[in-house]
Amino acid sequence: MARMKIWPFRFAVQFLFFLLFNALIFTVVYPYIELDRVGYSWPVLSSLNSPFSFMVGSFDLVQFMLSRSEFPWFALASIFIIGALFGRLLCGWVCPFGFLQYLISTFRSGHVQVSPKTHDQFKSLKLFILALTLFISGSLFLALEFGIGKDYSEALGVFAAGPFLAVSPDGTLFGTIPMFLMNGGSLLLKASEVFSSYDAFVKWIWSVPGNLVLSFILLAVSFYGAYMIPLFWCRYLCPMGGFLGIFGRFSFLGMKRDPVKCTKKCPDCVRACPMQVRILDLPWEKFNDQECIFCLDCVEACPNGALGLKFP
Repeated sequence: MARMKIWPFRFAVQFLFFLLFNALIFTVVYPYIELDRVGYSWPVLSSLNSPFSFMVGSFDLVQFMLSRSEFPWFALASIFIIGALFGRLLCGWVCPFGFLQYLISTFRSGHVQVSPKTHDQFKSLKLFILALTLFISGSLFLALEFGIGKDYSEALGVFAAGPFLAVSPDGTLFGTIPMFLMNGGSLLLKASEVFSSYDAFVKWIWSVPGNLVLSFILLAVSFYGAYMIPLFWCRYLCPMGGFLGIFGRFSFLGMKRDPVKCTKKCPDCVRACPMQVRILDLPWEKFNDQECIFCLDCVEACPNGALGLKFP
């Protein structure tokens, strides 16, 4: 008997959450709709810089509140609680930027195969980005608490409000680009001035903020990477995913593998995993991996029905 396909249901859930997180865009299309940004956050990438974000990401809020000398109790609690209970489940089912990564990955049938050694080396990048961001934001918070943070904040410039927030690709895609489009008339006028002469163009190049350049580079890298490697950003660069992954190793929600049904002779589950989790090397009774996003592609790919969720 054929098993029900999981991916259409997951696609529908991801799409609905994508609309929900960006629900304020409907107030532009239908001005009579009264919506305002909610006061709580989710541990996903949903930019604080976006004018359309109905709900914002916890990681953005953590950085912003620390820069205002306010401790982000609820934002951190959302990461700790969700991570401890469900690991990186929200990465695979809820995150708006993760949904875009998934869509881009579907445009290419044959993806680049990353060697296990290279994969293990690069997946630590997101933890480095996470640690660097928390170090800068945390040290600024402590400096402000002791009344010596003004100079530090001024030295950080645009990065003071959030080191990652200033360059995040989701902020560029859902914040910077829409603001450019919404100010199209003034931008066209500015462009005519910029390209009026070589000197004007050079002057403009040097006036572009470095964080803006870096944010567009990161956005391009995340899109091209997703086209070449499934969920490239989620695998290697997402600090929010890295944060949840720390708890994902011990979360209540995990996966199980039936040792009777699983012969370990077919690599279908490993080949189907977009996060390159070595499923067959993990314990059968319950396994938690910090890279697992519970997309259930492995469950769908297993010809023997040997894989499933386990909670707790």
